[in-house]
Amino acid sequence: MLNRREFIGAGLGALAVAARGANTSKMRFAYSGTALFGAGVNPMGDQFTKTDQEMMDALKLCARYGYHGIEPFRGQGTLPDDLPKLKAMLAEAGLILSTVSGGGDLISPDKAQATIDRNFSYTRDVLKPMGCQHLKINIGGPRGLQRPPGGTPIEQLKEAARNTNELGKRVTQELGMKMGFHPHIWSPIENEHEMTVILENTDPRYVGLVPDTAHLLLGKMDPVKVLRDHYSRIVAIHLKDTDSKYRNWKGPTPTQDEHRQHNLYQPMGSGGVDFEGFFRVLREHNYSYWVDLDYDAARKEEGTLEQQLAVNTRYLRDKLKVELKVA
Repeated sequence: MLNRREFIGAGLGALAVAARGANTSKMRFAYSGTALFGAGVNPMGDQFTKTDQEMMDALKLCARYGYHGIEPFRGQGTLPDDLPKLKAMLAEAGLILSTVSGGGDLISPDKAQATIDRNFSYTRDVLKPMGCQHLKINIGGPRGLQRPPGGTPIEQLKEAARNTNELGKRVTQELGMKMGFHPHIWSPIENEHEMTVILENTDPRYVGLVPDTAHLLLGKMDPVKVLRDHYSRIVAIHLKDTDSKYRNWKGPTPTQDEHRQHNLYQPMGSGGVDFEGFFRVLREHNYSYWVDLDYDAARKEEGTLEQQLAVNTRYLRDKLKVELKVA
């Protein structure tokens, strides 16, 4: 946690980001709706109930720190299911919606079609009218987003690929938008083998990749290598760090119980992820789309939302030389 001097310095410095100059001016940075609004109950069991004013305050704080937009999950308070309210609140804060996370069971034969239809209709009726250009999905299965014991069988991976491809094809052909899947620890798509099967069994025109630096690392992948090897499939980017002990991690995936005891998702600069190498690849390709800092709501011992924003913004500015807008 920042001491008072560090906190104030980081906060004031965030307002001078544009003056620093950096080769990232075409990237658009979003902050997680989970961090801004909470997600009902966080892994520590803390309840999050936000009034409209509290959500408005969080949006304005996000804008003040130089971010361009937000990326929430569905069902966070009044956002984003109440479309008129969402539009008004974002406009007042000077932010835009990057996308809203979707997904569901894309493996079970009796549930996959309903998942496809539900995600497509939400993309058509909410995301496209809001000006979003992509849908990001988590691929779930018979156990929800839980990982099958022993890993996902190849026949289930191929079924997931087939259904993911169908959803992506509809999103692309009927709505003119992009779609990417999101490897996530504890889900059916956690490791390199599972990710590769989905990539190899889907059409690149319809299905891309939304990598998350922490989830890739904790799933025993190298985020820089994944970005470089699969750059042509990249739809959008998620960022978060881990403890330094997970650098080049090849051990067992940390459990959800471990995550409840100690947050696996740490502030940028904690030492797990090679962000400098990651951003080197982004700059080599002149990446010019959404980068979402996909954090959970801060736990009680981790400080406030503003302290979380200050730490991550300072790392973007000082270490990665990122240019953010000033509200």
